[in-house]
Amino acid sequence: MTAGVVWSLVYEWIFYAALPLLALLSARKVPSSALLLSLAISLFLYRKIHPDPLIMSAFLGGIIAAIIVRWGRLNSFLGSSWLAPILVFLVFKGWTIHYNPWNLETLLLLTIVFTAIAAGNTIFGILSKDTARKLGEASYGIYLFHGLILYAIFQLSPIGQLAALKQPFMYLAVVFAITMLTVSISSIGFQLIEAPAMALVNPITTNLRNRMRLLRQS
Repeated sequence: MTAGVVWSLVYEWIFYAALPLLALLSARKVPSSALLLSLAISLFLYRKIHPDPLIMSAFLGGIIAAIIVRWGRLNSFLGSSWLAPILVFLVFKGWTIHYNPWNLETLLLLTIVFTAIAAGNTIFGILSKDTARKLGEASYGIYLFHGLILYAIFQLSPIGQLAALKQPFMYLAVVFAITMLTVSISSIGFQLIEAPAMALVNPITTNLRNRMRLLRQS
């Protein structure tokens, strides 16, 4: 019913739980209590879930991209318009190199593409369009909701029976309507849930830091 999308959530939990430990790699000071809590939760989740090391390494690709972009010396090269056709080819190659997407070659290719986009490459200007930005905002909602919407329409409503008539036009019309519905619901979800939550991050973080500072001083 959910298209199995919840599998990725446990990997996110492990990553977020391990952030205080990862902060040590950037030579940041981390409270001992945070390190112990992070270690305990990370070990518990690791033993409970037994995550795939290859999937976990995908986070490393994001970390590498962040380091390169913040370093800045390769941004002009990675953001160059002449690099866009190569990036499109790498995406195509990443999709077709193996039947199973979880392999090292695909991960490396997509990491290169992701890093270039993070550095400012807009792929012929496509990613700078408002439509692309709106889809980007709704993308996580699309990922989470599409299985539920497909199940509801094809299994619980008469619309699915129309699509099953094997008439190409009717089938395409239903798919198009489902696509628009999924994007609309995901966009609303972003505006009502994700965006307000993201806006609270800085105030809450500042408040917590101030409280921690007062506790140290007392």
